[in-house]
Amino acid sequence: MDAAARLIDLVLHVDRHLLAFVGSQGHRVYALLLAIIIVETGLVVMPFLPGAPRPLVVGAPCGVGLLNLPLTMWHS
Repeated sequence: MDAAARLIDLVLHVDRHLLAFVGSQGHRVYALLLAIIIVETGLVVMPFLPGAPRPLVVGAPCGVGLLNLPLTMWHS
């Protein structure tokens, strides 16, 4: 039951968990963002990954100052 409660908490408070993840990982987030873009566009194996939510998800940490906006725009 604990796993179900954690999953519900993750879904309901994704903004808090996303900001905590970005704050704890630092510059690794940029490498993760670049890897997601390469997998989305370069590999034919993964053509089903949606690209539209990425700017919305990455914009939140940029808005609170956890990510550098120009560097993030360069990756996207």
